[in-house]
Amino acid sequence: MKIAVVTSSYGLDIPYPNEFIYESADYFLFTNSEYYISDNNENLNIIHSPIYTISNRFKNRRAAKVFKIIPEYFIPNYDVYIWHDITHALKQDPKQLVKKYLKENDYAIFQHEFRDCLFEEAKFVKKLAYDDKKLVSRQISNYRSLKHPNNSGLYELSSYIKNNNDKTKEFSIKWFEQISKFSSRDQISFAFLIYNLKMKYSLLPGFVNGKDKNEIFKQVFFSD
Repeated sequence: MKIAVVTSSYGLDIPYPNEFIYESADYFLFTNSEYYISDNNENLNIIHSPIYTISNRFKNRRAAKVFKIIPEYFIPNYDVYIWHDITHALKQDPKQLVKKYLKENDYAIFQHEFRDCLFEEAKFVKKLAYDDKKLVSRQISNYRSLKHPNNSGLYELSSYIKNNNDKTKEFSIKWFEQISKFSSRDQISFAFLIYNLKMKYSLLPGFVNGKDKNEIFKQVFFSD
């Protein structure tokens, strides 16, 4: 079983968070910053890549998100992908995590701590101006027109574990389409797709964001 642990950093030059790199996986960091130099860590694959967007607003988030949404198209031939934001560190052996939590599921993910509805999440994003309000409104209107139900689940996506199979490949492309058309706040579109595509998933214990909320990932950087 080949496992890739993946993160990306655009517009946020902070130290690579994983203090210990396990031999059971290959580790990748995508970035456009010279802050990260490969010689500093011979066990980390640092891939310098341009920004994949012509949008100026939220461009760093959109650039970083490409590798989160479709890692299998940049680093193919892995059986499992473990994603974590550059703000989070993976604390456990990837192989053991896959055996314990992913198993035969498509995804292993964290449930959202505060909400279980993508429509409520959209209201929160618009209230705090976390993204373009017009894009969020257009997205929600689309989901309403497709009769997506309230309270159908919401997940924290600072990390995930996924099997690389035909179904997740389809999911990734459709997720990327949603990010391209609508809000770059990926929790909204992920919740829509995982419900409508009937993906198989397991829930990771605890919550991924915050101090000491789980035993798998540690949030090491907190923005203002």
